[in-house]
Amino acid sequence: MLALLPSLRLRADISIYHLDGGVMAGIGYYVGDATPHIFQDVREVAGAQLRFKFDQRWSLQAKGLWQRVAYTYNEQDYHNPIWNIDLTAEFNFFRFGMHPYDQRVKQVSPYMFIGIGTSLYNKNAFKASERIDLAKTGCDMNLYIPLGIGVKWKFAERWQLQVAWQHQVYISNGDGLEGQNNPAGIDLDNSHELNGINIMNNDVLSSLTVGIMFEFWKKGEICVHCDY
Repeated sequence: MLALLPSLRLRADISIYHLDGGVMAGIGYYVGDATPHIFQDVREVAGAQLRFKFDQRWSLQAKGLWQRVAYTYNEQDYHNPIWNIDLTAEFNFFRFGMHPYDQRVKQVSPYMFIGIGTSLYNKNAFKASERIDLAKTGCDMNLYIPLGIGVKWKFAERWQLQVAWQHQVYISNGDGLEGQNNPAGIDLDNSHELNGINIMNNDVLSSLTVGIMFEFWKKGEICVHCDY
């Protein structure tokens, strides 16, 4: 057995993958001309994402989210669907993953992200009783900066859970997410006088989601040669 030791080859049980992808769901809210308070008229959020990992700390994430702006005006409920697509750089506070020998690698890690994105939404809102029809009113497209924080938990070799809060700061024509051209004759431009505290005079969106991710496209295995 001692004679075999020089040729012994130990392989660390660390499976590192280039990509992960998955789905998420949660809640979101809007603050703007129709809704002045956070967590007012909270609505559902759903989406999917794909993440390319450069290493155990840095990654690039592409994500799509669907959510609704909802509000009540003159005892009538209105809503406006919004599709968000963004690309963000992501940084893990710890080396994230699973490693049986390296205690610097953690299965739980907080993270933060920032990037650029675009929203697609209707120019006019819909009554709660109406069916959503994108061709009915036309669409607007605005740029925003997505930024946020989250926590990841790698509970299996190729599976992880994440909780993320995202805030969207609009940088181009973002004052109209509620579809202020509808209902006819209603002027929702700065109706709650929020422009004094919002220097860009734009609406904001936020979301809190829980997602499950699956890793694929495995990197080459790392081998350790032990010499005695």
